[in-house]
Order: sequence, then structure tokens, then C-alpha cells
Amino acid sequence: SIILSITSDIRTIKSE
Repeated sequence: SIILSITSDIRTIKSE
């Protein structure tokens, strides 16, 4: 994950 990419990661993790 990168700076702004972390946001996408978090959404993905929360999605699971």
C-alpha cells in the first residue's frame, strides 16, 4: 500500500 493507496486497501479490508 502507498500513501493514498492505503485508503483503497482499508476499504478492501473492511469489505471482507
